[in-house]
Amino acid sequence: MEEKLKQRIIELEKKVAELEGRVPAQRKFI
Repeated sequence: MEEKLKQRIIELEKKVAELEGRVPAQRKFI
């Protein structure tokens, strides 16, 4: 169970990094 959670977190972090890379200007204001 814990392994699946870690894997899920890694996937989400990758998605967040992708989104931040796409909209760096907007992220700076938040």
